[in-house]
Amino acid sequence: MCLPVAVCCFHFSCITIEPSLYMQIYYRAVDDHYLEILANHCPNLEQLDLLGASITQQHSVNEVVKNCRKMKFFDLSFCSKINEAFVDGLRKKYQNIVFKKSFN
Repeated sequence: MCLPVAVCCFHFSCITIEPSLYMQIYYRAVDDHYLEILANHCPNLEQLDLLGASITQQHSVNEVVKNCRKMKFFDLSFCSKINEAFVDGLRKKYQNIVFKKSFN
């Protein structure tokens, strides 16, 4: 049984969303709306891997980093709408978090 993210997310410390043989339908469905849910309901999140997710708003990424105060690692690789300058800005502002971004 799969619970809604808002119900069980409070206890998560790591969420990985990436393409695989089993998740090819779902990982691209992760968008700004889902990030806002994580930002509002997952204060203990320490790691978030969003490889290739359909994120288009920098604001939603900022909300996750701002509200998930235990965040240590955030992977935005292959999120094509998130540019290098934005990630560099995050690295400067949140030096306690490792931001990974592959642009290829």
